[in-house]
Amino acid sequence: MLVVQPVKTRFLTPRDLRVASRAVSKKPAPEKGLSKGKAAKIVYKVKKGDTLGKIARKYQTQVSVLLELNHMKLRDNLYVDREIRLPNQTQ
Repeated sequence: MLVVQPVKTRFLTPRDLRVASRAVSKKPAPEKGLSKGKAAKIVYKVKKGDTLGKIARKYQTQVSVLLELNHMKLRDNLYVDREIRLPNQTQ
């Protein structure tokens, strides 16, 4: 008799995005296609232990905005010393 067990599906959250232990040089993608208000001029250098969620909270933005500005997907790894573009804080 064949018994099928349900598969647990777990979705990634911003906290799942941890910094990898080894640095990899990766050029940032061009800022093509960004809307005017989201032009990234501020750059943050990723440190060990950083997550996109922590960076977003620190700079009062959302993870989705950081993903868009940096042409990243939620499953992409962060590496130490990677430069993350931040949105302008125009208020």
